[in-house]
Amino acid sequence: MKNKTLEELFVKTCIAPSRQGRILFELQKPGKRNDAIERFSHDADYLLNKDRVVMTPKISTLPPDFLQGDIWAMYLYDAGGKAINSQEMMQMIDDEYGPMIFISNTGRAIVKTEDNDLYLLAFKVND
Repeated sequence: MKNKTLEELFVKTCIAPSRQGRILFELQKPGKRNDAIERFSHDADYLLNKDRVVMTPKISTLPPDFLQGDIWAMYLYDAGGKAINSQEMMQMIDDEYGPMIFISNTGRAIVKTEDNDLYLLAFKVND
């Protein structure tokens, strides 16, 4: 599972059904993509599909299995997201300012807020 497939899986699994259409629309439009990423980083608790996702607030370490999977990064001013490795992800967490979402094919996502807080989301990959 690669690239946009992880992004779509993330939205269809983690976002409440009533909000998925808007988020998918924004992610597909370069001019709106930042809106979706910022909205999620500010309102994750409101947007989450709580029947399918568990959110662990303010983590300080990343789960080892997260770093072993394919990772898709969504961040402000990206051109549509990109596949990265675990070293690139750690560098982005340390150096980049602004909200980011890192999605792994292990069924987890890391949300970095503009305040540099990290949240872990666990979701079902296959259903």
